[in-house]
Amino acid sequence: MRVSHSFVTHTLEHGVLALLRTSTPLHADDLGDAHERARALSLRNQRAQTFIAGRLALHHALAALGAPHWSSGSNDRGAPTAPPRFVVSLSHKPRMACALVARDDGWTRGVDLELMRPVSLSIATRILCADELA
Repeated sequence: MRVSHSFVTHTLEHGVLALLRTSTPLHADDLGDAHERARALSLRNQRAQTFIAGRLALHHALAALGAPHWSSGSNDRGAPTAPPRFVVSLSHKPRMACALVARDDGWTRGVDLELMRPVSLSIATRILCADELA
């Protein structure tokens, strides 16, 4: 593994959040698990990059929480599976990924990255009422 990416990790009330921001291409070899490497190699360009970034963030958050090494598969929706007694959530966009990991206390967790874009008001008159437009 030749991972030289920097992570930002925060311990939150509801788990550990790991954020990875990349400026250079990621490689399947950055993943320590053969199944994850094979999955990354089966994906095309940008999707492979976001998959790798998401899995790197996931493993970083799991390690920060003291979880054992985990070969993260995917469920039928494509979401990563969690090790026993843990819950996980991933989100990724081009050049950025984050993972939220927590001990399983019966609650699910969710994390979402959104790209900041200028707001387009062109549809405002179709979706907002008169009071909202005022």
